[in-house]
Amino acid sequence: LDEQDVSVTLTKTEDGYTLSYNGSDVAFTSADLIDGDYEKYATAGDTGSGEIATLYALGGFDAEHATTSEVLASPRVMVPLRFILQMNGSEISDGLTADSQVLGYTVVGYKTDPADMPTSGTATYIGTGEFAFYAINRGDTADDVNRLDLYGNTNMAVDFDAGTLGAILDITSTTTYTGDGASETVDVSDAGYAMEFGGAKISGSEISFVDNGEDSWGTGNEALDNYLAEGPLADGIGPEVSGSGSFYGANAESAALVLSGSSSTHVLQGVLWGDLQE
Repeated sequence: LDEQDVSVTLTKTEDGYTLSYNGSDVAFTSADLIDGDYEKYATAGDTGSGEIATLYALGGFDAEHATTSEVLASPRVMVPLRFILQMNGSEISDGLTADSQVLGYTVVGYKTDPADMPTSGTATYIGTGEFAFYAINRGDTADDVNRLDLYGNTNMAVDFDAGTLGAILDITSTTTYTGDGASETVDVSDAGYAMEFGGAKISGSEISFVDNGEDSWGTGNEALDNYLAEGPLADGIGPEVSGSGSFYGANAESAALVLSGSSSTHVLQGVLWGDLQE
């Protein structure tokens, strides 16, 4: 889980998708669909053991598009996805422990042609987002928080004149995973927790974000900082965060940003996405 330059691509195939992670591939086909989501096992149809990878869509679900396969086949111009891989070194493998799991995010969609991007004015994108913090050194007791997930609502403010994007994730729930195999989800929608990202740069239809680490990306939200410091991430948070994203659709109707970072104690992975508000 040490920080590294990660390359992730998702390619449509005749019968599914191929996920490439740092040059190692896993092919999801219709045989790997379980209740509409992709779950890859060492032996097709064997859901008891030997899980290799999962792939499922985040957000945007409605009554007609309730599963990953349905969302990917929907008219949406952009779909954010979470994947979990079992890694043996640099190779995707199976039958390994939870310590070998790699969680990440990617986005598929129809990127906006740079020639069709707005060049003036402001815009707001509303959606959702989530982040996962992994402890680099994991424990095996109920007191060891090995992973913390944050979920919430995203508000992206775009200034096309300045070529900048700022985002806020208002956190509505958290899930902690401890060393004894237990997990707990808590509704924190009234706690006032929020993560802020400012100064992302827009070039054409691409978005880039780089935090130099001088200020925490959580700056300005004392409630969240106190919660993380006193509880799940008592050993420190503050990773330097960077990320990239894009605008999607014919007229920049959607936007998404995938972020990652690491500190001496944790690795962070996350995604923010939203749709243009008229």
